[in-house]
Amino acid sequence: MKHILMTASALVFLVTANVAPASAGNRAVVDQGGYCNGAVADQHGKRNKSFTYQRGRCNMAKTFQYGRGNRAVTGQKGYRNNSEIYQQGKRNVAGHAQFGSRNSAYTEQYGTGNAAATIQAGRGNQADTYQSGKGNMSIIIQGGYN
Repeated sequence: MKHILMTASALVFLVTANVAPASAGNRAVVDQGGYCNGAVADQHGKRNKSFTYQRGRCNMAKTFQYGRGNRAVTGQKGYRNNSEIYQQGKRNVAGHAQFGSRNSAYTEQYGTGNAAATIQAGRGNQADTYQSGKGNMSIIIQGGYN
């Protein structure tokens, strides 16, 4: 009985000691391998982040971020890769690195720090970037047979 009471007390302490808004820290790390991988990271407010790595074929990654620290990086290796990053406000940044053929990358950013970089190596590449206000900058590097 004493053991159960101590365990319950410790559990209550841990739960109440670590109370914070669900979106405050944000972060998502995804690592997938295989056939027809799919990943969606949906973050909202505060520090954001997100790193997605996929290998195999028929990969799809989408990252949605809304406010504050932002960042997002997607790395894909294989065949028929698709990566989309949507950001909204504050420090932004983004990034796609795709290796293989028939790659597709799309970036949408809106306000403040901006940046965005897409690197594609392989055949049949396609990259689009839309930016709106403040720091802007966009780099698209493609190598292979387009």
